[in-house]
Amino acid sequence: MVGDGTARGTVSDPGACFAAGKSLREARRLDDAVASLRQGLASQPGNLEARRWLADTLLAQGNGLIRDRPWDAERCYREAIYVWPGYFEAISNLGEALVEQLRVAEGLAMFRTALTLRPTDASTGFSYAVALLLSGDLAEGWRQFESRRAMAAWHYDRRHELPQWREGTPIDGRHLLLMAEQGIGDVIQFARYAPLLARRGVRATLEVPGVLRPLFGAVAGAQAVIAPDDPAPGCDLACPLMSLPLLFGTSAAGIPPAPPVLQVPEGRIVQWSTWLAPHGGFRVGLVCSGDARNPKDASRSIPFAAFAPMLAMPGCRFVLLQPDLRDTDCSAVEAAPALLVPGAALRDFADTAAIVAQLDLVIAADTGVAHLAAALGRPVWLLLPHRPDWRWMLHRCDTPWYPTVTLYRQPRRGDWGAVIETVRRDLALRRAA
Repeated sequence: MVGDGTARGTVSDPGACFAAGKSLREARRLDDAVASLRQGLASQPGNLEARRWLADTLLAQGNGLIRDRPWDAERCYREAIYVWPGYFEAISNLGEALVEQLRVAEGLAMFRTALTLRPTDASTGFSYAVALLLSGDLAEGWRQFESRRAMAAWHYDRRHELPQWREGTPIDGRHLLLMAEQGIGDVIQFARYAPLLARRGVRATLEVPGVLRPLFGAVAGAQAVIAPDDPAPGCDLACPLMSLPLLFGTSAAGIPPAPPVLQVPEGRIVQWSTWLAPHGGFRVGLVCSGDARNPKDASRSIPFAAFAPMLAMPGCRFVLLQPDLRDTDCSAVEAAPALLVPGAALRDFADTAAIVAQLDLVIAADTGVAHLAAALGRPVWLLLPHRPDWRWMLHRCDTPWYPTVTLYRQPRRGDWGAVIETVRRDLALRRAA
């Protein structure tokens, strides 16, 4: 490890400053690395290699800030571009930092600039697509959204035996495999396209994750429902579920309605009806967090303690609709008055669905359970972070994807208190009506 004195070097010894800057960056001491490289460049401003090191270090700085402090990330990326004009990664990431601040038009401009430098970069193409969809430009957004297929980490490289259905590929008389992709909520949301295929005379087999299998016993428009690792007999063409909006030319005004694709097993309904029977009043389901592995989990999940102001609402009985709790939430859950916690008794999503089907309202963070409740036609109040997921778009309290969903948005980054207070007031009004 290079000590601080040597790391910063002296203006008369730029070589030592550059060497120290590289070492400090490798040690993830980015602020010190930036200072050392600046000091060296003050004496040797024409050193292009050192300028690239500085730009790379500023990029790394910004990458660490983009979710928590996007305005600081923006500053780092702009300075990296100033130091090294045409720096593709900095331009692309600047687009991300701007969209994170909801400066979407500026972010789109950065992505377009980046794509002129690397037109086939899948990560930037996907970020561009997300920003387009967030802005409400679905036509171009769906086209750019196809770039996700080239992102290796998302596991699209499977079912090699089947050719892909893409724009222009004849579909008449074919048997199409609809491939599950991304999260639980995505599968629930986009299964609505199966009936549209049936109306076109297309036979389809639908993949769903195993945890959803009990709810997808039979889907209108799908001849069979299988798990992602099951054989797909009879299929001669495949398509990821989230490519269907492009192939159907879906516009914001033409989003197909969500048919009743989920079927809650009657036995589960009876079981949970017995469990709920002693607990009367206005039944409200709560979801504060989802899968911690989701890259957006830190912004979308809500500390359970934040719900405290509304848990004492007269006439309401709250049910926690998640089997797992964060360690940081356990004490707040234990202290909640008369909260119903099924916990580990929720074996799969069929159990969750059986409870949801018997609730008056679901109040949820942006998770698969929110999609589940909306697909079951239950009223859902969806609590969104300041930068929401693309499907909820901007500046609206409803969504064309689900008619029973009301959106509650953070007015400021991280401000769940304001969201919960609005929900509490609306819940009081609803109970008083």
